[in-house]
Amino acid sequence: MTRKRTLLISAGLATAMLVVAGVYVAATSASRQLPPEFARSIETPTESLTLVRFGPEGKSLLAGGATGAVVAVTLDTDRVQTLAQANDDPLTCLVEFPDGLILAGAASGHLRAWTRPELKKTPASSPKLAVTCAAFGIEQTGRRLVLGLSDGRVVITTPEGEQILATRHRGVKSLLITPDGKTLISSGSEGLVLWLDADSGSLLGEFKGHRTEVSSLVLSPDATRIASGDWNGELRILDVKTRREMVTTQQPEAVSGLAWRGERLVSASWDGRIRVWNVAAKSLDLAFEIDTGRPIHGLSVSPDGTLAATVCGESTIELWQLPDSR
Repeated sequence: MTRKRTLLISAGLATAMLVVAGVYVAATSASRQLPPEFARSIETPTESLTLVRFGPEGKSLLAGGATGAVVAVTLDTDRVQTLAQANDDPLTCLVEFPDGLILAGAASGHLRAWTRPELKKTPASSPKLAVTCAAFGIEQTGRRLVLGLSDGRVVITTPEGEQILATRHRGVKSLLITPDGKTLISSGSEGLVLWLDADSGSLLGEFKGHRTEVSSLVLSPDATRIASGDWNGELRILDVKTRREMVTTQQPEAVSGLAWRGERLVSASWDGRIRVWNVAAKSLDLAFEIDTGRPIHGLSVSPDGTLAATVCGESTIELWQLPDSR
């Protein structure tokens, strides 16, 4: 009887384990089902992608990350071209400007550049510190290129020469130039958003509402507002002229990307969700969200607002359709 009872108990435990395993497999399978907004995945030859950028016309993508490699993707054919091989020097900045200049900054301070349409490698002056962000303006005298550095300084390059400005940032994380070219707006690792005179570097104003690193800073299409996002998940809309907060909201985890889409704001998060917010005068209201299923390291939205590109620290770029409403 004892042996028979033992066998029955063992059989029951085995059956229970099989049931649990089946439930786990089913749950895991369900969690891997992609939402209807998923458009397609583009495989690249490089791993650990953390940065992604749409080209100015939305017909191409750039991506790079922890290995230092940079790839360019042609979207109509999904052709992937390696611009820079992996070199164990993580990227800290990747940007493409309207005139076809591509910049990739690395943690070592090395700055690489290419120009479209041939994607020809172009000489670039490399600062001794990591370039963490860049901004671009075109003025009557030519191009104004602004680089943010990991020590909080800003480098401004124009046809007349180079200027290095000290700021109150411990490290610059994001940069904007107003359309008139007169003002720089920057965010930093200490949580400040600063307004600086683009010529003299003098401080024009600041916003102190964030309590941690402000990783993302984007200018609205009408250039009257700034959206800022930090590592606490706080999203804020600031008035460009008054430098005051207009509205704020909170997402559950860190903001890993921001983009304007008309009068809507698109945010990405470490919780794996792309969120689209209606920007009202006194509120940020969630219009819809897409659960990508993996922590989002980088986000870019196409110029026409129809696609979002995400990278999650792996070798693929994923594209998501952004519906107009839900």
